[in-house]
Amino acid sequence: QVDGENPNLYFGEDDVLLCVLPLFHIYSLNSVLLAGLRAGCAIVIMRKFDHGALVSLVRAHAVTVAPFVPPIVVEIAKSDRVTAADLASIRMVMSGAAPMGKDLQDAFMAKIPNAVLGQGYGMTEAGPVLSMCLAFAKEPFGVKSGSCGTVVRNAELKIVDPDTGASLGRNLPGEICIRGNQIMKGYLNDPEATKNTIDKDGWLHTGDIGYVDDDDEIFIVDRLKEIIKYKGFQVPPAELEALLITHAEIKDAAVVS
Repeated sequence: QVDGENPNLYFGEDDVLLCVLPLFHIYSLNSVLLAGLRAGCAIVIMRKFDHGALVSLVRAHAVTVAPFVPPIVVEIAKSDRVTAADLASIRMVMSGAAPMGKDLQDAFMAKIPNAVLGQGYGMTEAGPVLSMCLAFAKEPFGVKSGSCGTVVRNAELKIVDPDTGASLGRNLPGEICIRGNQIMKGYLNDPEATKNTIDKDGWLHTGDIGYVDDDDEIFIVDRLKEIIKYKGFQVPPAELEALLITHAEIKDAAVVS
């Protein structure tokens, strides 16, 4: 997943990556630092996120790839200090580590007129990348708003009913499970946690709720443990939060029950 010819995430030698995320986080370590170095990219490290510093670094180094997380996307989308001209050199914005709703994606696009915006999905235990936006590929496809792309090569993915474990069909939300040589062997000195995460058939249960559409693209709904059950309905807090923060007067939102 960090080789220079990765069809899911393709960087070129002329790319300049902005590293704004902490390197102790697997997203930054794997998909920014290691993937960038392997492809021969320049990497600009930002010690702490700040609107002014971000604009200065992007302009000074002609940054072409910007890996973000949804809270940073929200900050930039709502900021009057960051304009489309400031980010004109960027060709690709990656978002991960938390789901990003369609409304937020659409609002952010106005700030990156020359770039594609897409999401990846992963977790440390899974190697760490499970899926990647098809627009980031060597031979890119169009972006579906809200999609995390398709499962990475050499891995299997399925959606199961979290209560029964039965496999579900397309467009039906359930727990995302992945299997392949890249997943972890287990949690150190914690066989019980390992048993609860990786089943007897080798499937790693992510604890995330999502679905796969008719084009094999993955959509994340929310964390399984955070789903609110109300009068027989399953309410994903992340969907409501994503809608709320698109309001100009709302800086951030958290839905609890």
